[in-house]
Amino acid sequence: MSTKAEVESTTWNFLRTKGFSEKVTASIMGNIYMESGFDPNVVEAQNGIGLGLCQWSYGRRTQLEAYGTDLNHQLEFLYSEVTGKNTSMTGANLQYFSNGYLSLSAFLSGVDTVDSLTESFCFSWERPAVATAHLAERQTAANGYLAQFTGGAVIPPTGGTTSEAMIIKLQLFLNSVKITDNSGSTLTVSGIDSPQLHEAVLSCKQVIKAIMESGKV
Repeated sequence: MSTKAEVESTTWNFLRTKGFSEKVTASIMGNIYMESGFDPNVVEAQNGIGLGLCQWSYGRRTQLEAYGTDLNHQLEFLYSEVTGKNTSMTGANLQYFSNGYLSLSAFLSGVDTVDSLTESFCFSWERPAVATAHLAERQTAANGYLAQFTGGAVIPPTGGTTSEAMIIKLQLFLNSVKITDNSGSTLTVSGIDSPQLHEAVLSCKQVIKAIMESGKV
C-alpha cells in the first residue's frame, strides 16, 4: 500500500505530465487533500456515498467504478472530468462548470493566484456545500503543495511503447538541464503530438547546439 507522501508525489507528477502548470496542479491537490487526505481507498464517513481521492459520489462514482478504482484509474478519471479528454476511455463526463468562478480555459491557463484557482476548482468541479467547504484549508494545503513541489523534477510514468519511452527519456533530459516553460515551471512533455513536446524538442536542440558551440562536450 502506498503512503500518503507517495500518493501525493504520484498525483503531482501525473498532473504535471498531463500538461497542468504547477499552480493548477497545486490547486487540484489542495482540494484532494480536503476531500480524502490522499487516501484513494477512503469511503465517505457516516453515509458511505463518496469514494476515493476526490470523493466521487452518485453518478460520477458509478462511472468511476465502471472504469476502475485503483490510483491510476482515479487519476485518469479525474483528468477526463477536468478537461473533457479521453472520455471514451474513462467513461467520464466533463464536470467543470464555472458557476461564476474562473472559466475552464482560465482555470487551465493557471494565470491566477493559487487561492483563486483552488476556490474555482472547489466550487466549479468538486462543488461541495459552501458552508462546509472549508475553503481556507484547501487553499492552505494548495499553497503548501506549491511550495513543496515547485521547480522540482517531473517524473513521468513508465510507458510500454517506443514513443512513450522516448517521451520519458526526453522528460528526464528536461529535468536534468532544468528547462522551464514561460511560467517558470519545469517544462513537461504530455503527448506525442502535443505543443509541449514540440517545445521540448526545440529546447533540447538549442541546449545541444549551445553545448557543441562551447566545445565542452
